[in-house]
Amino acid sequence: MLAALEMMRDEYDAGFTFEVVDVDADPLLLLRYDERVPVLVVSGTDRSGKPLELCQYFLDAGVVREHLAESGLESRIRTPDASREAIPERAGIVTKTN
Repeated sequence: MLAALEMMRDEYDAGFTFEVVDVDADPLLLLRYDERVPVLVVSGTDRSGKPLELCQYFLDAGVVREHLAESGLESRIRTPDASREAIPERAGIVTKTN
């Protein structure tokens, strides 16, 4: 997922940032994600107040591009879900070291 996300970042002139987090280093993250890693979590929460997860196990490029477009980033590569304008979003990839 990390390599795919880094390649996707190159499609955006404004770029976006992300942080890799080790769930084993945080008991709360380990409880929440444990075997569901890697998972891509972005700032904000869903309707129930839980962290907003875009995808897990593998990068779903369509979902990520749609989120980036809704957040204001426009891709140089024109796709139906990446053609709107706005501002960047900070994302985090939660990973497990074991």
